[in-house]
Amino acid sequence: MQEETAAVETYLLTSPSAAPVTRSTTQSIANSTFQALTFDTETFDTDTMHSAGTNPTRLTAITAGKYVVTACAAFASNATGARIAALRLNGSQLNQQRIPAVNGYETMIVLSDIYNLAANDYVEVFVFQDSGAALNVISASTSLAMCRMR
Repeated sequence: MQEETAAVETYLLTSPSAAPVTRSTTQSIANSTFQALTFDTETFDTDTMHSAGTNPTRLTAITAGKYVVTACAAFASNATGARIAALRLNGSQLNQQRIPAVNGYETMIVLSDIYNLAANDYVEVFVFQDSGAALNVISASTSLAMCRMR
């Protein structure tokens, strides 16, 4: 058991590429328009995959490989319409989920998959809502993360 624990610790400490990013404030999403989420807070970034100043919507693969990509978009409570979250690779859609709005609670969409990325490929999260007016995504629950697998 001690050897297994040491192996896991070594893997985590030497993981070459990982970056989870979040928002520190809400972001207003216009009605009936796909919009990229911006991220201004890095939990950590082991391979300079995120730049809050230059491309705050992106996580960029510096090293080619297989990456686990996870995104979460949480919309403010509103009972009207639907909510969509989509992962895009270099501007082209990879994965999308659409769910009806939830009243009384945040409407939360989580996307996760494994992608083979080349160096300089980037992923973004785009969201859509059709509540009839602008609607916020909630900062504490909205995130994007990418980690290269060994």
